[in-house]
Amino acid sequence: MSTTESLVERYVKAYREVARNIRCEERVFEDMKLVDACIQAEPELFRQIGNPSIDRIRKKQLLETAFGKTVHEVTLRFFRLLINRSRTELLPAVYPAMCGLRDKERKVKELTVTSARPIPADQRTAFERRLKRQFGKNAVFTYKTEEKLIGGFTVAAEGIEIDCSIRSELRELKENLSA
Repeated sequence: MSTTESLVERYVKAYREVARNIRCEERVFEDMKLVDACIQAEPELFRQIGNPSIDRIRKKQLLETAFGKTVHEVTLRFFRLLINRSRTELLPAVYPAMCGLRDKERKVKELTVTSARPIPADQRTAFERRLKRQFGKNAVFTYKTEEKLIGGFTVAAEGIEIDCSIRSELRELKENLSA
């Protein structure tokens, strides 16, 4: 974990703890989801907030104008804290860090399923049911397609890869014939 990631995580843990204490944790999570969407949609606003030549008062005004009527007071206080500590560059990493911590607490396992062709919805349901038995009920699936697999699929989760692709079968066959 990089220094920036650990710093973001410390700020996020404190932010969530304050929200948890006053029972608004879900609300601040939604606030940061909104902020993240705004960062994606309006990157120039967040470049301004991160610009060291803009004074703190102006940065606070920008954020309060943009979000003051929309987000919880705890979120506004969090913005002020980041500005006062000259840590506004961390703001884009806050929502992803919150998602990561939330998933860790809920013991969510992210599985990436890669197949040669898109998997039809009815087959996905059966496939997910089978994988959830192996990896746990809180598995979350991301699907990708990669023609290089030729056929079959791979499943990647937490450093584990299950490769049931034709590409791997052909590679194994080649190695056995070469030996």
